[in-house]
Amino acid sequence: DRQSWLTDESLLRTDKMTMAWGLEARVPILDHRLVELANRIPPTWKLGRIPSVSREPQGKKIWKEAVADYLPPHVQKQEKRGWFTPMAKWMRTDLRETVLEILAPQNLRGDLIDPRGVNRLLQGHLDGTRYNLNILWAIVMWQLWYRRFIEKKP
Repeated sequence: DRQSWLTDESLLRTDKMTMAWGLEARVPILDHRLVELANRIPPTWKLGRIPSVSREPQGKKIWKEAVADYLPPHVQKQEKRGWFTPMAKWMRTDLRETVLEILAPQNLRGDLIDPRGVNRLLQGHLDGTRYNLNILWAIVMWQLWYRRFIEKKP
């Protein structure tokens, strides 16, 4: 994740969005000193069991012990999950009308876009039955780029 998804997706998207609005975002868990320390921990301790301690998987045990004094118990007990920007949620709420306008069939530009396919992707995402953020994000950005640089519209 550190060499692909994190750098190519999550951090990149967050960086672009915060810079676009003049915001500053920090990712303290990626402090180089912490990453260097994590790199020195044997993989069996990070990914599975600690042989001298238990036969059972100990996922996140080291991390949980390290932050136990700083995080409330309900946070410590949460399942491991990825770190995502809230864009999928925003497309369903605050940005819904904007996305609907950009992706409306009559507003789609370029011969590469199938309005019916876009509508299926969008409806599945908006009603929560599908997670289509990545493809919808790409289409929205394509449409905005096309408007600005091909059609010369702001």
